[in-house]
Amino acid sequence: MRIGLFFLYLCSLLPYRAILSLGKTLGVVSYYLFKKRRRVVLSNLEHCFPLQTNSWYQETCKKHLQSFTTGLVEQSICWWWSNERLEKLVEIQGLENLRSAKANNKGVILLFGHFTTLEMGLRVLGNVEETAIVYRRHDTAYFDAFINQKRRHYIKQQIAKDSPLRMIRLLKNGGCVWFAPDQNYVGRGSILAKFFDQLAPTTTSTTKIVAMTGAKIVPVTQVRKANGQGYKILIQPALEGFTGSDMHSDTNRINSVIEAMAKNNIIDYYWVHRRFKNLPPEYEDIYKNF
Repeated sequence: MRIGLFFLYLCSLLPYRAILSLGKTLGVVSYYLFKKRRRVVLSNLEHCFPLQTNSWYQETCKKHLQSFTTGLVEQSICWWWSNERLEKLVEIQGLENLRSAKANNKGVILLFGHFTTLEMGLRVLGNVEETAIVYRRHDTAYFDAFINQKRRHYIKQQIAKDSPLRMIRLLKNGGCVWFAPDQNYVGRGSILAKFFDQLAPTTTSTTKIVAMTGAKIVPVTQVRKANGQGYKILIQPALEGFTGSDMHSDTNRINSVIEAMAKNNIIDYYWVHRRFKNLPPEYEDIYKNF
């Protein structure tokens, strides 16, 4: 772990375009070297886009793995670059939507999906608005402490998923919390909801949190611009009519919002995650052969 972090620190010393080139090169290598990860990506793409051709699946998989490894290397920018150096590469659209949602001291859930540019979105928006994030503790205590220490420079609070009361208190006090409910979740508080016209185990926590806090939901997308032009943060208007009163309808709506984000930015969505695992036995297990 320490060697990997030292490697990222060395990456932070490189020019921006060199960091991107290195990330893409690692992606090409990973396509051929990490067969299981490649098969997960291909299975997800085939499941979500059943009408595409084999060449489309293969090409999209290659581009996604390049995006994935680029995102890993880009963390060096998030953790070690100064604000002055980074500001030249970023653009924020729709900041007025966030500030409107915060009017009257309303709490705001910054709804985002797991994209390869996730950390960049946290860094960029965290520099201009006080935000917190709900995250899963890392299995490695050293890395968990390291990333918490780095994020303190641009994230006001870091709330572990097993500490929901902290998130609720923050929202009731008018705070902003990053929340990404688009990964596989089973057990109490989950239902089967539609995602790309497929069923996926999904947390219902978004609905419950809105019902308890009256928070507004503001979708946020972070995009890596083409040709090394930097990053764009897109902040949409708050969702209308989301009151947290209908668990099934609300959860499907949240999934549809994140699905739209992914369709607009297919390459950068987190296809390496096994989103459709843990289904009941009567449903096909698309990952069963690996």
